[in-house]
Amino acid sequence: MADFVQAVKLVLVHEGGYSPGSADDPGGETNFGIAKRWYPELDIKNLTVDDAVAIYRQKYWTTGMQSLTDQALANCALDCAVNQGPGIAQQFLINFKNLREFQLARLLRYAALGKTQFNHAWFSRVLDV
Repeated sequence: MADFVQAVKLVLVHEGGYSPGSADDPGGETNFGIAKRWYPELDIKNLTVDDAVAIYRQKYWTTGMQSLTDQALANCALDCAVNQGPGIAQQFLINFKNLREFQLARLLRYAALGKTQFNHAWFSRVLDV
C-alpha cells in the first residue's frame, strides 16, 4: 500500500501556507490548501499543518488512494484530489491506471479551464508529483 505521509508531504510543498485569497481564486482564504469555500466552519488563518494533514487523510486519502500500490500514482492522485477535487481524482483513478495517463488527464483538464495565468504552476505541480 502507498504511504500517506510521503504523499501528503508533496501536497504541502505545493499548497504552502496562509493566503487571504484573491479575485482569481474561487477558494478564497486558504491555508495549507484548505479553503474557506469548502470548509466555512474552520478558522482558516489559524489552521495548523497537523489540522490540514488530518483533513487530507480523512477527506481525500480515504477516497481510494490508500489502496494503491504505486506510490507515484498515489502521490499524484492525492495531489489531484486536493487541487482538482476528490471526485475528479476518483474518476481519473477509474479511467487511468498508470501515472502518465493520470498526469495527462490532469494537464488536459487544467488546459480546458482556460485560466492560462495558472498553467505554469499547475503544470509544474502535476509533473513534480
